[in-house]
Amino acid sequence: MGIGSFATATSIFKLRKLVKDEVLPGTLNVGITLPTMAQAFIYISIVEVDMTTLILLIAASVLGMWLGCRNRLRVAPALHSDRNGVALLGGRYTVGYDYLSERGAGGLALDLHGVRLWVGIAGNFALGALMSLGIGLYGPCLIMISLLGMDPRAAFPIMMGSCAFLMPVGSARFIRKGSYDVRASLGLALGGIPAVPHRRPDRQSL
Repeated sequence: MGIGSFATATSIFKLRKLVKDEVLPGTLNVGITLPTMAQAFIYISIVEVDMTTLILLIAASVLGMWLGCRNRLRVAPALHSDRNGVALLGGRYTVGYDYLSERGAGGLALDLHGVRLWVGIAGNFALGALMSLGIGLYGPCLIMISLLGMDPRAAFPIMMGSCAFLMPVGSARFIRKGSYDVRASLGLALGGIPAVPHRRPDRQSL
């Protein structure tokens, strides 16, 4: 559906005091990696998007995650990710409402060129870095893609492909440092993997 898990999972974890703040980014990245990879495989195979645009934006997000983890920028912003998630979720629904009501949110383009391509690369780089802080990519990526004039549907393979490649990079570092909650990560993975094919869309529904 294009609604990310980071904000909702963070809210539940913090409300129930299930996961310590310092390991929250790692828990989210480790736990949601496999479900996201399944999502990416589905959406890249059924949603049309320019391959050059897709690859460049995915590569930018992976670099952002790698540098974010390398510089250990993780804990403080994660404490506020639930607030950021609410705002981004609201923005995501605004775009979604425009799209579903045929008010013309976004455009019809399936690729980016020139300045817009560079803006997209820079934006996805920043979003990849924010993923290392426990702030989800889906909502803001959908908004960015729409504002750049692309078909909002093209955001699905871009945002899911980005997370599918950047999350293993971040997860490997979080696991190596022991900066994640094993039980919570396992719960996210076990719940997320079967949920993805259960909600698998077809070409017509998109």
